[in-house]
Amino acid sequence: MVRRLELWGIVILLLAGFAVRIADLAANPAGFSEEEITSIRITRAIAEDETIVVFFDTGPRGIESLYHLIQVIVTFFIGDGLLGYRMLSVWAAMLSLALLFRVAKQLFGQKVAYVALIAMIAGIWPVINARTATPVALMNAGVLLFMWALINAYYIKQDVIRPQRPTTLRYTLMAITIVVITYLHYSGLLAGIGFIAFILYLYYSRQSVSHHIWWNSSYALNLALILGIPYLVSVLRNPTAAGIYTFWAERPESVIDLLESIGRTLLAFFVRGDRNPTHNVPGIPILSSIEGGVLLAVGVVICALRWRKPNYAFVLLLFTLGLLPDLWLQGGPDYNALAFIGPIVYLLVGVGVVELFHILQNNTEPPERLAWLKKQTILGTWPQPIVRISAFLLMLIFARYTWMLYQQIFQDWPTRSDTQQAYQTSLGNVARYLDQQNSEVPILICANRIQRADISDFSQPLSDQQILSWMRHGEEINYRIADCNQDFILINAGATMQVVFVDMADIATMPPQLRTWLNQAVSLSVERLPDGSLYEIEVEQRLADKGGMLARESTLFYPQNGGNGDNSPEPIETFPIRFGGNMTLLGYDPLQIEEPLSAGNILAITTYWRIDGTLLENTGIFIRLHDTPQASPYSEVNRFAVDATLLQPRDIVVQVSYLPLPETLRPQEYQLTIGVFDTVPTNQLPVYEEQGETTIIRGNYLLLGSPFAITAPQG
Repeated sequence: MVRRLELWGIVILLLAGFAVRIADLAANPAGFSEEEITSIRITRAIAEDETIVVFFDTGPRGIESLYHLIQVIVTFFIGDGLLGYRMLSVWAAMLSLALLFRVAKQLFGQKVAYVALIAMIAGIWPVINARTATPVALMNAGVLLFMWALINAYYIKQDVIRPQRPTTLRYTLMAITIVVITYLHYSGLLAGIGFIAFILYLYYSRQSVSHHIWWNSSYALNLALILGIPYLVSVLRNPTAAGIYTFWAERPESVIDLLESIGRTLLAFFVRGDRNPTHNVPGIPILSSIEGGVLLAVGVVICALRWRKPNYAFVLLLFTLGLLPDLWLQGGPDYNALAFIGPIVYLLVGVGVVELFHILQNNTEPPERLAWLKKQTILGTWPQPIVRISAFLLMLIFARYTWMLYQQIFQDWPTRSDTQQAYQTSLGNVARYLDQQNSEVPILICANRIQRADISDFSQPLSDQQILSWMRHGEEINYRIADCNQDFILINAGATMQVVFVDMADIATMPPQLRTWLNQAVSLSVERLPDGSLYEIEVEQRLADKGGMLARESTLFYPQNGGNGDNSPEPIETFPIRFGGNMTLLGYDPLQIEEPLSAGNILAITTYWRIDGTLLENTGIFIRLHDTPQASPYSEVNRFAVDATLLQPRDIVVQVSYLPLPETLRPQEYQLTIGVFDTVPTNQLPVYEEQGETTIIRGNYLLLGSPFAITAPQG
């Protein structure tokens, strides 16, 4: 019956821990941090290139690859998106809760196990950890697996180490866990160091152990070194790409810096924790309040006083080692640097709480100020009154922790401006809106970063489209993406569409030539998107009228007259004009150059393009300024601020180009040219002319407008 109640108690607590970690996982936080994006880039690089290395050099230090190998397998089966990429972290968090109870019970007994489990369930640090798609999310489970393997290998149970004959299987498992945690995170190296330090502790403290453990320990150490050869070779081959390079790259510059780092790390347990919103609710102590820090300190003191007992010594040894990275590195406290002590902190809290109660129960005489408690009978005979009062206070502390967890994680943390900025929440909310769309109305997303990057080149920032595709869960979503300060897409020739702005500030900075298409837009209000960021427009007839005007008002020329010996430009009378790569020029707004332009000014040019099919991925549009079209340009604009891979036939792209007129221009007449290129501006695509049933190539650019004069700079 007792075992059944214990089982049900554990199940209920684990379910509570799971609920806290899975609740609103895809929306809290609604987006990916830079650390998560880097991890996902590595995961995608492994999946796409099928390249496996020990470290990925992401600068300024490398990142161990084991987490990403596991993530490749997980996302292959369950998919990606905000939920898919974080599920591995949730599963690891649940495993760590179960292992914490098991390890704590074996080391210190059932009472410590329950207290440690409850404290970790309500801990802000491990909850945020479980919502993070980074290698650190697996560290709690990795550390506890190592501890579980070691205490079973050495037969440690509560206050004694049993002198039983060791088994090879247990030492093999321990060696594997040491290597696994080393390949997870740079702080995992402390597992191997802790293993060696514990062997030395057993030897010099003259513990009653089987003499066979020395041979088995050397076997485990050698096995770990053999399995770690790829790690060692990678470090020697490229030290700056290794995770442990952090210890050199972020070393303190002076003794004063070291002392300040030590002080910040110690204060993180009591007063002010990590200020990075991707690691913590900024400033909250590791154990949420000073009371938790006091209970932790009690646990540390108890372990120090009982250092001759292997269970206490083992936990104290790992805790001390786990502090070293953050004590040494600059810029702390950094919970990533403290990743090794994550579960150990809650073990020590459990030890502190239980030992405090033992001290109170063994106190036969109350202090003079509490003598009245011994005389009363309502709360029982002494020391029961003080024990019950302390238990009540402890319950209040844990209730406060639970309330703080709810308030901080689900109310304050996701709404903080620094959290939203760190997790790119505005883009994440757009991804969630796309996933929730059931209508067939296409959507234009106005974003800033359009240029796609090689995911394996960590020096290049990713485009918003690349990040958005990793945040989404749905596949068949009809949307386009553009930098609406440069290009505006009228989907399906101006039929009903929605426009959503990732950054509402972009609305005010849109050029008037593009903002005019929003003049009759209807503002929509939906959950999670800010008011004024989502619009619906329908401009099909207006665009059709505009197309007729463009055909009448645009002045364009072929560069030469079809090879008849006349090199003078040939006016184009038939619109639109088709280019290679499924791009068609509809025309341009009349240039405002009635008065002579002066050097140093900027010429705004608005062009209209129709998409006729699948575009080349790196399609671009160029506009150039020449004195003669055959000569090198004096100024040029080469870009296409849309994601070309998402465009579909009948989409219309309105582009505003700002061509600077250099102050060094000589006063004379100049000519504009326009064309389409692939990847690089020198790879120009052809211009086609329809002549009956025949299509001929008419060069690779057009003359835009007639020559115009530019005067010397004014003033």
